[in-house]
Amino acid sequence: MQRLPLDLDYLYFICTNDLILITSHASREHVPHEVMQCLSNLCSVLSNCLDTRRTSSVVVNEIAGPTGRPKITVSEQHLRRLIEVGLTVSCISKLLGMSTSTVERRMQEFGISVRGTYSQLTDEDNLVVAIKTTSPHSGYIMMRGHLKARGHRVQWSRVWESMNRVDSAGVLARLSQLGHVVRRSYSVQAPLSLMHLDTDHKLI
Repeated sequence: MQRLPLDLDYLYFICTNDLILITSHASREHVPHEVMQCLSNLCSVLSNCLDTRRTSSVVVNEIAGPTGRPKITVSEQHLRRLIEVGLTVSCISKLLGMSTSTVERRMQEFGISVRGTYSQLTDEDNLVVAIKTTSPHSGYIMMRGHLKARGHRVQWSRVWESMNRVDSAGVLARLSQLGHVVRRSYSVQAPLSLMHLDTDHKLI
């Protein structure tokens, strides 16, 4: 009960189980009628609240106009929440069942920007150094997780650049331990116009 926001699903589960338990023992032990009535009323109130929340959780709707296809709308609060979680626009479009262009139009209407959710840091190198002192073997993913735990949402490119500046030797050491394969880049005129063999199969 002291945790905020209140978990209504868990509270309803506890109250329902307690009501069933008390009802089963009511024939053998005396339970005041007021307790049973209050617990039953609490379960009813929680059930109504959960039903209302489930009904209002429909965030995608279609509005038919005089001509053309219906306009697909989405709740601004729900869209902001998905952006704050860190989902990409393509992932949100698949989750809501709409095209990426529709999601981008709704974001433009609500004034939502993915870039605005990132932290405006000027000393990310100092943060990376501080994290490296406690977790010296942290890679890119763990480093971004450490920054997020401290309340900073940083782009992958900035994490890579900062770690290469601060701990370039550690980056190379982790790449060698993981067996990272360095791929060659070619510029050719057309597909299949160049073939490259790195092994001795060319001698067969």
